Amino acid sequence: ADGDTTELTALVKAADEAEADYSAVTWDAYQKALAAAQAVLDAETPTSQSLIDRTADNLEAAREALVNVTRAKEALAAIRQQEDQYTPNSWAQLEEWITENEALLENAVSSKEVTDLVMGLAFQEGQLVKKADKEALSSLYTQYTETAPLTEDGYDQESWAAYEAALEKAKALLDDENALQTDVDAAVTELTTARTDLKADITELQMLYDSYAAEYTPDKESEYLPDAWMTMQQALTEAKALLDQETAGTDKATPAE
Repeated sequence: ADGDTTELTALVKAADEAEADYSAVTWDAYQKALAAAQAVLDAETPTSQSLIDRTADNLEAAREALVNVTRAKEALAAIRQQEDQYTPNSWAQLEEWITENEALLENAVSSKEVTDLVMGLAFQEGQLVKKADKEALSSLYTQYTETAPLTEDGYDQESWAAYEAALEKAKALLDDENALQTDVDAAVTELTTARTDLKADITELQMLYDSYAAEYTPDKESEYLPDAWMTMQQALTEAKALLDQETAGTDKATPAE
């Protein structure tokens, strides 16, 4: 080339950018400008100064137009490392958004587009739902079903049905990867309450009490030995006290766990 290529040569030599840091569309334009500059420098025929200057200007403009997408890529990489912290449903929504928007980085021609994507990602991250901490519920469920299980025998149907329902609900939440923390916490309370509120089935006790109370009336006291009479009266008193309790929940009336 006949013209002065000092500036153009310096621009070409300074081209040390990494492709991964920039949007594809601006990188392609930069590479074309570089190729054109190299072609001018390698030309064997005389090249006018105006062409050299214009090529240098184009290369400088292409370099300045490069859109750095590093911060957006880093933000995407960072959130992807946290996938296991969130419920599958909420993560699926984020992935859908990423799929729709990540490709825009390749066509970004301004830093504003990158900023918009980073801000959009931050908003979407805020919509993610943390996986529930199920340790307390799991421990309680294991205690009630394995460590200290109960059988239906001895409990009234209504309270036992409520207890079984609470156990089933707890199991369902433990198996649900999308369970909310509020639901898990509520299940702990519900299951604990259902176990505490189990009521003894006092049907048989009521029948026995009615039978013996009818037999051991005060007018028959003289027919029994004093010790035997006192023992029976004490038993009847205790049975009556248990029957009068709304929950019939003392150790003597409630089956042992």
